[in-house]
Amino acid sequence: MLTSKEKSQLKHIANSNGVNKYILGKGIIDENVILSLENGLNKNELIKITILKTCPYSINELELMLIDKLKCEVVQQIGRNILIYKKSKRTDIKHIL
Repeated sequence: MLTSKEKSQLKHIANSNGVNKYILGKGIIDENVILSLENGLNKNELIKITILKTCPYSINELELMLIDKLKCEVVQQIGRNILIYKKSKRTDIKHIL
């Protein structure tokens, strides 16, 4: 569980740096999408996801699905944008927190 200070720090990093962005559209969330998001989290620990209006899931359903499948934490959700964080197990990268 992230503290409010850690969330604030992650929001600052996301706004100041070029965080990887992923777009989820009208396709279903299958293993390939989850694998792509997982690879992004392992590499960068912090990613932004934009959900298009054509997505078959509601934002809350999608958020819960991502938390369940990726074992990540939602830092912020504004409109159709979600910022998620997961501490990487890789040792060759610089960790954010």
